[in-house]
Amino acid sequence: MVRKQTAAGQPAFDYILGLDLGASSIGWAVIKTSSGTPIGLARAGVRVFEAGLAGDLESGRAEPRNVKRRLARQARRQTDRRRRRLRRVYRILQRAGLLPAGESGDVIPALDGQLFEVHAAATKSEAERHRLAQVMPLWLRARALDHKLERQELGRALFHLAQRRGFLSNRKSAPKEDEDEGKLKHSISELAEEVTGSGARTLGEYLSRLDPEEARIRTRPTSRVMYESEFEAIWETQARYAPQLLTEALRIELREAIFYQRPLKSAAGLIGACELEPDRHRAPWALLDAQRFRLLQMANNTRLIDLETGEERPLAGSERERLVSALERQAQMTFPAAKKLLGFKPKQVRFNLEVGGEARFLGNRSAAAIAEIFGEQWWNMSQGQREAVVEDVLTIESEDALAHRGFHHWKLSRRAADALAVVRLQPGYCSFSRVALTKLLPHLEQGLSVAEACDLAYPDRRASAVPHDELARLEEALPSLRNPVVGRVLTELRKVVNAIVRAYGKPSVVRIELAREVKRSRRGREEAARRMRQQEQRRKVAAALLLQDAGIEHPTRDDIERVLLWQECGGQCPYTGKPISFGKLFGPHPEFDVEHILPFSRSFDNSFVNKTLCHAEENRRIKTNRTPYEAYHDTPRYDEILGRVRAFSGDKAREKLRRFQAAEIEGLDEFTSRELNDTRWASRLAADYLGTLFGGRVDANGTLRVQVSSGQLTSFLRGAWELNRVLSSNGAKSREDHRHHAIDAVTIALTAPGAVKALSDSSEKAWAQRRRLFSHLATPWPNFDPEVRDVIGGLNVSHRADRRVSGALHDETLYGIAPEKGAVVVRKPVHALTEREAHGIVDEAVRTAVQEKRRLLGDFKKLEQDPPTLISRAGKRVPIRRVRIRKHERVVRVGKGPRQRQVIEGSNHHIEIVAEVDAEGRETRWIGRVVSMLQASVRLASHPPVPVVDRTVGGEERFKFSLCRGDGVLLGDEENAKLWIVQKLSANQTGATTIVLKPPADARKVNEIPTQGRIHSPNTLRKAGARKVVVDPVGTVRDARD
Repeated sequence: MVRKQTAAGQPAFDYILGLDLGASSIGWAVIKTSSGTPIGLARAGVRVFEAGLAGDLESGRAEPRNVKRRLARQARRQTDRRRRRLRRVYRILQRAGLLPAGESGDVIPALDGQLFEVHAAATKSEAERHRLAQVMPLWLRARALDHKLERQELGRALFHLAQRRGFLSNRKSAPKEDEDEGKLKHSISELAEEVTGSGARTLGEYLSRLDPEEARIRTRPTSRVMYESEFEAIWETQARYAPQLLTEALRIELREAIFYQRPLKSAAGLIGACELEPDRHRAPWALLDAQRFRLLQMANNTRLIDLETGEERPLAGSERERLVSALERQAQMTFPAAKKLLGFKPKQVRFNLEVGGEARFLGNRSAAAIAEIFGEQWWNMSQGQREAVVEDVLTIESEDALAHRGFHHWKLSRRAADALAVVRLQPGYCSFSRVALTKLLPHLEQGLSVAEACDLAYPDRRASAVPHDELARLEEALPSLRNPVVGRVLTELRKVVNAIVRAYGKPSVVRIELAREVKRSRRGREEAARRMRQQEQRRKVAAALLLQDAGIEHPTRDDIERVLLWQECGGQCPYTGKPISFGKLFGPHPEFDVEHILPFSRSFDNSFVNKTLCHAEENRRIKTNRTPYEAYHDTPRYDEILGRVRAFSGDKAREKLRRFQAAEIEGLDEFTSRELNDTRWASRLAADYLGTLFGGRVDANGTLRVQVSSGQLTSFLRGAWELNRVLSSNGAKSREDHRHHAIDAVTIALTAPGAVKALSDSSEKAWAQRRRLFSHLATPWPNFDPEVRDVIGGLNVSHRADRRVSGALHDETLYGIAPEKGAVVVRKPVHALTEREAHGIVDEAVRTAVQEKRRLLGDFKKLEQDPPTLISRAGKRVPIRRVRIRKHERVVRVGKGPRQRQVIEGSNHHIEIVAEVDAEGRETRWIGRVVSMLQASVRLASHPPVPVVDRTVGGEERFKFSLCRGDGVLLGDEENAKLWIVQKLSANQTGATTIVLKPPADARKVNEIPTQGRIHSPNTLRKAGARKVVVDPVGTVRDARD
């Protein structure tokens, strides 16, 4: 039965709002308080939506959802610009009398045929005639270098130059495009060498000599300069024959029409705002001040860890100056090189940055790159002159113009000027503007951290602002936000929080936690995925070892962890030196424990990096609940223990040695402060956004109103309060139910300093009682468990309905109409065929050749390198690379005139449910009208406007409602109604429609959910008493009134 929750007015109680923010979900919980003490759970819920990125977010392989649309739009624009450019060239040539009257689509093919017939008469063989047909425009371009061409021959040759015109480098390309451009330039250089080596004077002359049966002519990478020089060569020759026709004015007009390339559109409006100077844009990373800022930030954050004593200290003043001076002159410096610079041996110290996963110090990349071109001249220039050079590199878009500037203004040699023209500086923008950097740098020069520098340079930046009644739209509150993942999460957060505030007023405290995939950058997600793949491989090896040496066929997670620890310590107890066999590690009475290097009750660190193996007696009697330093530092055994730890293997060995050497451990107060104040960018952004409700994260009275936890304690508290059992009987967290996000939100709301202290006390008792991690932990209030079960069990998971008319309107493949009724044809690469598609190849001879080659090689993929062939009329073998195949698909026509094409409609936008009624007005049957995204877009763009949902019906019909993905449907009578969410809409070739539903709390993948009761036709929905409902962002269900 569905609880039709309704939003009441503001109740007379204070509350804490807990928020669990994931990439595609938000869990929330309202905890009643009395004098700041939690006394009950008022309400909880979950909001589910599509993540801001499409693809596998965890692996870092996801990309923004607008990428495909943007690339398609870019291709359309490029095609349109090319068409307009060719039309302009064509009109100029026609006006000059170099091409006949008529449209290019009709004139050019006809002209090609006429010219071929004229010149083919002079050929001596069928093979030569066939080759001329393939290279006719190229042949004209080559002939134009030495012989007079007729007017239309010249016009065709010049128009052919316009149809190609070659690649022109763009200095503003992105890094990935730079990489592709480098490969392209290399290929162009190779082609230029081939042209020169052949003795050809122009590209056209070289290509005209090739035999298309033996070497490809098309798809060769060419440069713009090749075509420009050929244009000038042709014009110079032909102008001697017709100077009155080929005037200088015509040459200039035609050259500009063929080769002009518009400058890139400025993206200045897309640059984010400075965090400290909101009215100013962020500064490019390539600026010298930005580079200096980063290297100073890195140097000021650097700590030296003595590998002998474990002592950690900042760089001394002289060490810091030496490092900064060196980094100012180079793009980067490896850690071993930095240690050598500072006078340390490689294994004497370690930088804290090494532990954090960094691979090197970053230097002044801009200075290093430009100094390589300028030489000592760069270091003798003033700071203003250096900044001017960087500005030139950043702002001058033409390589020729930049080379000219380098040669004439900066007095570089020709070679150095050319190098300056192609130099690439670091792309992207830092968080601060030029003005802010100028104010921050003096403080960083003094060795302060960025946070300290910000406080000194902008002392009023934390002042409270005017509180808002509700969260503003994202484009108003955070106009410079460009991160699609964070943007989507905060957009949905606004809907949820504003609905809660309208129902309950503002909370006294907001506690939030962001999922890892939201906090991480794309690079961070990719790195985490790489580490997970490596760890998974190690776990597989450990599982195989367990089966082989211990006979354990189905190892647990703990079993595999023991093997990994055993491998790391080399099968020797680091504390006692005793050898560890599998029998003593996995027997019925194990003699060795998995123990926490730093006591869990003080570190709350249950990760692999804080664990090792220890002889059970040693662990329970000697080491006990202490750090290795506390237990052994004043005994002769300590050096022996550290020696064994130094022999550890694996990527965590160094960090474990540091923990064995640590003389001090972070106190509970320091840990609590750090845990409840996550400072990562996305966390700060979310907290600042929520802080607008109170005038800031800290309000005008100095009260902390928004708290961000890092998430380390959530799982511990959830387990200690046995909240995992709310949705799972075995006590394991169930990720197959969306409601686990609401349970997390309850836990987050209760993650206060008092809960952390209680958790620490519970862990100490657990160690003494030999429990796993915690002893019994008192619940936050009486009846906590049944109250949580009741609220979680009754909540309605809200799904974001997708009603937008956006995305692909149809599949990208274009189809031709086959003679056979209901069939279409499509071209496809021969190596991408399936066995079924091969049977549908239209041409019988081609089909036979492909199938025989497939049988010979055994796999269609191998046909890419070794394609099937046919014998041409000239007696040569012609490779078959693409084939036309016949398919039976339902297609629609889009476009008009020569641009009309056949496509398969893409996704469906909605279905319109219509009831058929009899003479007495009774509904006898429901039918469905599926509306594709293409149809919806046509309706939206029509003039006069037509509603996207068509509610018009015939005399014996009644419109019921429309459904799109994410809409809610109630099935059953009023007392036993069950809520379902629309997951998929479809219609087959006969027009039969299907609606696929799913339970709103089910988080499993589509193919993992049983189909029983989920797949309906419109009429089975009628029989089930279906009615459309709206589930608002906080789970309130109301009739849709569609």
